[in-house]
Amino acid sequence: MKRKKYSRYHQGVYTPMSNGKYKGAKNPRYLSSWELKFFRWCDNNPNIIEWSSESVIIPYINPIDRKAHRYMVDNKVIIKEGNHVVKYLIEIKPKKQTQKPKPHGNK
Repeated sequence: MKRKKYSRYHQGVYTPMSNGKYKGAKNPRYLSSWELKFFRWCDNNPNIIEWSSESVIIPYINPIDRKAHRYMVDNKVIIKEGNHVVKYLIEIKPKKQTQKPKPHGNK
């Protein structure tokens, strides 16, 4: 696992340890310690059948600039839950990025 020097955030490239579970063209990069912990969890969890990072791309038209853009979902996981196999798309964000902005002028 390589780590970027002089970065304010915990960033680097993760080397998956579980052969065959990670599905990606190249090793995933993490942009936070939370992402690194999630990669390790996926790698070490025996119920994870398959996982990937930024492998799902969602095309959309931005309503402001009216141009086509692409959103890359943080992670995709296929996991065994009891007798079922379930697929999840997972975003890893700090709480402040998941909250609705407060209107200006309100205290």
